[in-house]
Formats: sequence, structure tokens, C-alpha cells
Amino acid sequence: MVRVLGDIFEKEAAHIAMIYKDKKINYAELQKNVDKYAVYLKQLGVRKGDCVALSCQNSPEFVYSYFGVTQAGATVIPMNLMLTLKEIEYIFSDAKVKTWIIHRNIFEKINIPEEKVIAALDLETLIVVDEEFTDSIASNKQALEVQMYEDDVCTILYTSGTTGKPKGVMLTHKNLLSNADSLIELFHVNQEDKFLCVLPFFHTFGFTVTILAPLLAGATLVISETFNPKEVINNLNEEKITIFSGVPSMYVLLCKHIQKHKLKFPHIRHGVSAGASLPMEIGRAFLDIFPIAEGYGLTETAPTVTVNCSNDVNKLGSVGLPIPGVEVKIVDDRGKALPTGIVGELVVKGPNVMKGYLNQPEATEEALVNGWLYTGDLARVDKDGFIYIVDRKKDLIITSGLNVYPREVEEVIYEHPDVFECAVVGVDEGTRGEVVKAFIVPKEEKTITKEDMLGFLKDKLASYKVPRIIEFTDSLPKNATGKILKRKIKDVG
Repeated sequence: MVRVLGDIFEKEAAHIAMIYKDKKINYAELQKNVDKYAVYLKQLGVRKGDCVALSCQNSPEFVYSYFGVTQAGATVIPMNLMLTLKEIEYIFSDAKVKTWIIHRNIFEKINIPEEKVIAALDLETLIVVDEEFTDSIASNKQALEVQMYEDDVCTILYTSGTTGKPKGVMLTHKNLLSNADSLIELFHVNQEDKFLCVLPFFHTFGFTVTILAPLLAGATLVISETFNPKEVINNLNEEKITIFSGVPSMYVLLCKHIQKHKLKFPHIRHGVSAGASLPMEIGRAFLDIFPIAEGYGLTETAPTVTVNCSNDVNKLGSVGLPIPGVEVKIVDDRGKALPTGIVGELVVKGPNVMKGYLNQPEATEEALVNGWLYTGDLARVDKDGFIYIVDRKKDLIITSGLNVYPREVEEVIYEHPDVFECAVVGVDEGTRGEVVKAFIVPKEEKTITKEDMLGFLKDKLASYKVPRIIEFTDSLPKNATGKILKRKIKDVG
């Protein structure tokens, strides 16, 4: 059976699909509004295969716009809300974007007249949306009649561009739906579940895990525009949330509040962490709060590859087993599979693997080899098949000819009771190659000296792994999902 994203709303009409602020929206209203957006776009001249950009905070309008674009047969490009106009211009040029949907709150922050935005970005249409816009457009589902296929590209997500210009990852209906299906099976998602959505919707983790999977299962979304620890904790209890997804930095902040006030969350069945490595100290702390399933994925895999649902203390630090329908293996530089325990590159095969990179055939050929996606991540597998991410291949530090994996050093630093956050990178030091440098954020009202930290690490790490340079700072730069930006740290440091 051919399935596309627009098929997912055929649920119990009166069941609540989304809760946003004080408003409850049932599945019938959701379907009606998605259809209205799709027809409106088609009447404006948007056709199958066109690329439509979407800039919108977490809100019902994001959901209507996203699925409205795909219902019209076009391809949606969710935009990172932290991008500059110059960065937006590059993406619009690369994808030949002629239509931009933007929420009124975002548009007002640009503070540039509409006609100047259209001229500057060579657009044909700028659509400013909000609740009033949604109510104003007419409903006429009969005007759709767009033939779509599961292998059609429905979404293009641009990578962060840490190693050059951003690449447009082309994802199909099948890529996204297969990933959502696997998550539903893995977490036994059903109509009674309530998801708290605080991750940015424009990010693949936020979209597939907190929008697509729950809507496909007929569950309810509780939408928050931003992450605020106190508000999240209130929502978890007041809304009786059953599944919460966040990045490690969110769990670090939540842990602090939860432990301080000795809070309990009896309704939560699963916490999900991904986007970066979850510090093992935080994983241990949450064993007494609610179970966290640490996952691993990439934009190129729509996004989930593995999830650790074991809740086994002996498996802390693992990202678990491949999700249903996905295969993984660890290979050497020649693509040969490596045995248990040996570190190599993680490669992935499955229905969730992208179609390729937009306008970049060479990059696509380099990433996709004989059906396997080469992730660029270093990993190992244990005797039970559990995957452990060691580090990004590009983040590997080579000091005096010896390999140092930053995550290993970070895990030990996190064991220090006064450390709030940290990041470890390699910095060039001439003939020695790289040396290990640590950036450390102490906990509030705590002071750590370099001597104290070196004494703490001395018996826990081999001498060549101990940071030669330690810099204490008030904060670490992060992207919109809360992931620490090591490249930015390295450039500054």
C-alpha cells in the first residue's frame, strides 16, 4: 500500500490532536486546516515538486503549513529560526525556493517590508501565517487531487554546515513514515499517549519523534514554543504527559530542578534523549526519576537509527539496538565489517535512509555506498549487539600519534560533582599535532581550579588523554536544539 504524509490524519475525529496554550484542536479540525492550507497553496500556483520554505515557531500553524505543503505535492523546507538572512538566501538559491511561509511573529522580528524581502530573496510569494490567517482561508478539499508516491521527496532539511556549505538532505514520504512506524512499535505509542513537544519542530528529531509519530498513532501533542525547565516540569504533571523527548542539555537542566524539589512523574512511560551523547551521570540520576531511552540518529536517517530502551544500568552510555527495519554495522576504512568491541565507522541501511543530497551528486556518492549510509560517527558494538557511539570521526583528537576520543574525556569530567557542562576538543600545537583542551562550565556558586580538575582526572585517564589546556566559562555555545557547537568552540578557542 502506498502511503504519504497526508494519510496520517484519518483518526477518531473528536479525539484531541494538539493542545496549544489554552486551545484544544481535534483530529477533524487538524485535517480540515491542513486541507485548507494545501488548497490555498495550490491556488497560488504551487505545484508538485516545488520547494516551499517554512519559518515558524512551535505552533499549530507549523503543523498546518508543513502538511499543507506536502498535501499539495510540494516539498517543504523547514528553516532553522536562528539563520541569518544571508544563510537563508543560500538555501533559497540552492533549492530554488519561490514560496516562503513565515509566521507573523517571526516576520515581525525581521523588521523589513514585505516587498523588500520578496525582492531580496527573489521570491514570488510570501505567506504570513497566524491563527487569523488559518481562520480566513476557505476550505475546498476537492481542489487537491494530487498524485503522490511514497518515494517522492516531501522534505529537504539542511545540515548545520559545520564542514562547509549546508547540504540539503532529501527525505521521502517513505523515509519519514517508516521511521515513525518503527518508533510507534518500539514505544508502543497509542491514542492515550500525550507527548510534550519542546524540541524545535524545524529539526528532524523534533518533527519525526514529537509530531509525526504521535499523530500517526492518534496520540495528543502538547505544544510548547520554547524550553523552560520550570514550565516543562509543570506541563509534565498538569497535562499528565506520558512521553517526553529532549536533548541532553535539557535533561541536565531538568535534573537539577527535579532533584532539588524531589519531584515525581508517575505518568511518564518514556523519556527520549538524542541529538548528542547523554552524560552517564545524568542517565544514572534519571534511573530514579523516569526511564530515559537514549537514541542515536542523523538528519540523513529521518532521523532515528538506534534506541536504548533496556533501562539496564550496565548499558548506560549505549545508544541501544537498531530500530525495527534498520540495519547497522561497524566498518574499517575499506568498508570491511569489524568484530565486537573494535572501534570503526557506523554505517546504516534501511527504509529511513535519505534519497541523497540536493544538487550534490558527489557528496551523495560518498555518503551512500551500496545502499549503506556512511555516518562519519565512530562506534563499537558489544556482545549483545548494543551500539556505543565513541565520537564523531571528524572530532577525533590525535595527540603525539595517539587517538583520544573527546566523549571519553567528557564522561570523566562530568563525574566531578561541581561540573555543570563540558566540551572537549583538539587544538593544534605545531609539531605535537593536537593537544586536548577542555571547556568547563561549573555549577552555580561553585568554583573549580585547574589544579583541582587535573588532580581529579589524574587517576581516571591515561596521561595523554588528560587535557593540557582547561578553560572555565559561564556557558557553551549551542544550536537551536541545545546541542553544544564544538566547531564554534574550537574556532574561538
